[in-house]
Amino acid sequence: MFVAAKGMDYRDFLDALHQKLRFAWYLEVGSQTGRSLEKCSSPSIAVDPKFRIRYDISRNKPQLHMFQQPSDDFFAAGHLKSLKAKPAFSFLDGMHLFEFLLRDFMNAEAAGTPQSVIALHDCIPFGHGMTTRDLDNIPRGAWTGDVWKLIPILQEYRPDLTIQVLNCAPTGLVIITNLSPRNQTLKSNYDRIVDQYKDLSLEAFGVERFFQSFAYVDAAEVAAAGFPAFQAAAQEVLPDPELAAPPVIAAKPQTTASLTCHDVTLHYGHRVLRDFAKDLAAGIQRPVGHEMDVYVGVHAISDPVENGRIRVGIQTEQYLDGTGKTLWRKPKRRVRRRLVSSYDVFLDLNPTNAPAYAFLPQDLHERIQFGPHIFPAEPVALDYNEMPPLFFGSLNDRRRAELGPMQESGTASVAPHGTFGRSLSDILKGQGGVLNIHYMFGEYSEFPRFLKAYLHGKPVFSEPMSDPLILGTHYFDLNARPTKQAVEKVFANIAALAKNHSFQSFLEAAANKASNAKRAV
Repeated sequence: MFVAAKGMDYRDFLDALHQKLRFAWYLEVGSQTGRSLEKCSSPSIAVDPKFRIRYDISRNKPQLHMFQQPSDDFFAAGHLKSLKAKPAFSFLDGMHLFEFLLRDFMNAEAAGTPQSVIALHDCIPFGHGMTTRDLDNIPRGAWTGDVWKLIPILQEYRPDLTIQVLNCAPTGLVIITNLSPRNQTLKSNYDRIVDQYKDLSLEAFGVERFFQSFAYVDAAEVAAAGFPAFQAAAQEVLPDPELAAPPVIAAKPQTTASLTCHDVTLHYGHRVLRDFAKDLAAGIQRPVGHEMDVYVGVHAISDPVENGRIRVGIQTEQYLDGTGKTLWRKPKRRVRRRLVSSYDVFLDLNPTNAPAYAFLPQDLHERIQFGPHIFPAEPVALDYNEMPPLFFGSLNDRRRAELGPMQESGTASVAPHGTFGRSLSDILKGQGGVLNIHYMFGEYSEFPRFLKAYLHGKPVFSEPMSDPLILGTHYFDLNARPTKQAVEKVFANIAALAKNHSFQSFLEAAANKASNAKRAV
């Protein structure tokens, strides 16, 4: 079964990347019209057998070198050496036959540095027809050829590489780091690889086998995190442009669905937030007393509807960690002001974000509450299990580096990418806890994940989290192997914290506060 890449468009991802980072040299193979080259402001080298330029590709670049020739000829001619250019980022989108892309990868890696990044396009097909090698019968529409083979080839012959498969529409984007320019493995095995893969179809290889060989990484999350895999290769981090990288969950905020519990309707704009909304609803045990709309994840939802009901916005993004370090990109001041002013009550789950609102006037400050007021008031029973804890969520280089040794030693399990709702609940039942690895380095609390664990009666094993969560009191460290007695003690502490941060109590207090404010007006 094909699993299509349905994340942000790969061109939007590249645009956001180039608007955030500048590289010493950018190499692009397969530029054609110049669409993917236009937003780049780095010194650039473009290669294509036949350019059909339709975009203004030179105005923003200190240098632009264009070579109208096949990529094999380009590399063989030694142009990069003549320019004294070591590509820090290479985007390879040339001929869609695997042996061509394999040679492009080999040449680009050899020309770069260990910190360089290489991106491969069109490696994730969404149908058999588009994978043909028959150049006389290329289908109309999308054609990826058989460059899908680069993923199993690199996995087999170059396990030292770090490979991320971004869910960039329409045919994925493969990001490769941890390069080794002097590595000769692919070169010495080139003929063997071609013989091994040339006549192999995706159908014969196995579609399910192919898609099970990797887990999609959410491109929007990578962009919102500041493109961490590219940071080491970048020469300069650029100021946030007006059209900045999309937020961590949704590239285009919009309200898509809702659920109602008693007199409260919860709105959400993404399936991850749908899961969180359902977990929040579990904490509403009785009517609040006022009709209320709760918008879960305000960054991923359109402005609330004016319908006379009380409006509560929940801000889930982590701007600052417990030490004051900036994490995700903060929206501009005008956006933060608009978000707060759009709601009668505004709940930011993370107390460490308070400085981000310091500029607001007093009347808007009075609308904001901080803290994880998301738990059910009634205690949840512990579901003890001696199995390893489970990690679920998107994967990036940092998380893979932490999880790899744990999986090998049997001290952690990882849920398949895209596991949500009932499927996730079914898996959690057989696990010994929930594993929390931060997406990026810092000391911060991922409360939606913590709530999920608590509702399922599972302890949390985590890297350092911020107040009010305390290591050893509310959660274990990653290396802990707790006894049942220790888990029972920690879970009793979680239950006490949950009771003091009840979602029901928060909603009732918010309703009274908003009603009194409206009457005062």
